[in-house]
Amino acid sequence: MNWKKYNHKLLSALLMTVTSLLVINFALLFYSFTVLKKSKETQQFAEKVVYTFNDIWDQLKSSDLGVRSFLLTGNEDMLGPHLVAKPAIEQHFEGLDSLLLINGNHYEDFKKYRNRFLLKIKESDQIIELVRDGNNDEALAIFNQDSGYDLYLNYYAPLQEKLISYQKQVIKKASSRYLSFLQYIKISSIILILLSIPVLIFVLILFKRQNKKRVSLYRNLHLSNKRYIFNNGESDNKDDEDTAIKDIVANLEKSSRFIDNITNGEYNVAWEGMTEDLLSLNQNNLAGNLIKMRDKMKNAKNEDSIRIWSTEGHSKFASITRRHVDEQEMYSEFIIELVKYLNMHLGMLFVKNEDENEDSENKITLKLEASYAFGRKKYIEKELLPGQGLVGQVFEEGKSTYLKKVPKDYLTIKSGMGESQPKVVLIVPIKHNDATVGVLEMASFQPLEKYQIGFVEDICTILASAIVNSQASVVTRNLLKTTQEQAETLRMQEEEMRQNMEELEATQEEMRRNQQELERSNQELLHEKAKLEDELHLKS
Repeated sequence: MNWKKYNHKLLSALLMTVTSLLVINFALLFYSFTVLKKSKETQQFAEKVVYTFNDIWDQLKSSDLGVRSFLLTGNEDMLGPHLVAKPAIEQHFEGLDSLLLINGNHYEDFKKYRNRFLLKIKESDQIIELVRDGNNDEALAIFNQDSGYDLYLNYYAPLQEKLISYQKQVIKKASSRYLSFLQYIKISSIILILLSIPVLIFVLILFKRQNKKRVSLYRNLHLSNKRYIFNNGESDNKDDEDTAIKDIVANLEKSSRFIDNITNGEYNVAWEGMTEDLLSLNQNNLAGNLIKMRDKMKNAKNEDSIRIWSTEGHSKFASITRRHVDEQEMYSEFIIELVKYLNMHLGMLFVKNEDENEDSENKITLKLEASYAFGRKKYIEKELLPGQGLVGQVFEEGKSTYLKKVPKDYLTIKSGMGESQPKVVLIVPIKHNDATVGVLEMASFQPLEKYQIGFVEDICTILASAIVNSQASVVTRNLLKTTQEQAETLRMQEEEMRQNMEELEATQEEMRRNQQELERSNQELLHEKAKLEDELHLKS
């Protein structure tokens, strides 16, 4: 038997096996990224369904508020929220219908909810038509049936609970699948490491048998180590047996520790000996690919953390806007919690104020409704005009401004240590349907991340809806108060008129009696006159 040729073939076979395992390992890594992407898409689908479902209910509440206002006042302008919500609800239903039809989860429950929901919209339209026709009592009777409570209790709440449960199941399933693939990667890497050990032993034995090829073989082993595992940037001319073996074992140990750390969720782990200069030399080997995998998984974790943080924030601030009836309390809690949530140091909320007085020079002003800094409410009386200062400019332009270099003396923040100038200032317009209804100004001693700025801009849409709804509620309350005052004035005028009529009737009755008395007196006088004339006639 030609042992030399046999050993050469065996060595080639083992090297091909290691290479194949590396390729398989990289393929598993790539497939894990595909699974992670699909899991994210599934989570986003569930989040979109829940968000759209909740937004439909919010639109219904806005519509119901408009119908209530129209029922009380009869003012067609109060139907604005209803007219805006109705097409938005139809659009949301079309989107949910296609999403749930494709996915198949809770589609039948959704159809029942949609049909019941559309009946509620038709009921609102019926109330509007009855009010327009002057049938307020019939409209009020339909309204007092409070079908919205039945819709919430028997349709909205149960389906919302199912959708939230489904969302949790999707997230749990995606996480489980993701962890399973991490385990597969770990097992494949361990298998690769375990299979590499016999290769090393065989190479050592082969070198002992073939002294003439030892130098070439160890040099090739060193090159393979740099090519497939880790390139430390040292010379390629190493042919020392101990050094080559130690380098490979050390790199395999690094690989094992690196994979263990990633599997345990430690995404800040660094490859030992890797520097900025060596990154370009290790793009396509095991070290480079493991670092790429670490970076992608770290980014994925950061994105998940940001998404969870953002989702919780949206829920938190939406709850604040729904919880308060008094707009000042809502403004105050909103700005306080937003400053705390972003770990910033100052926040001010300006709300658009329109003066209905025709003699006023400035029809529109920006009134400071709430401010907060360093754990204390700031009670400041301040009004700005559109275009005045940076806040006024942002109001007019409708675009956010992020100042990394704050002008001197523009703004100072007081604390227990004295006054300090912030490092950054963020000014965001509060827009509702492309109309700016206010401006939010915030300052911090630390720069903001892009996702934080985007979060503030998104939150401002929630705040804008709350401001518009609050102002509509104020208008409704004022109209109701005016109506009640007018009704009371009319009642008092009717009472006064009734009293005047009674007095007039009494006066007329007195005059009638006096007239009758006067007529009797005249009759008596005429009778006496005739009697006297008869007596005189007889005497003559």
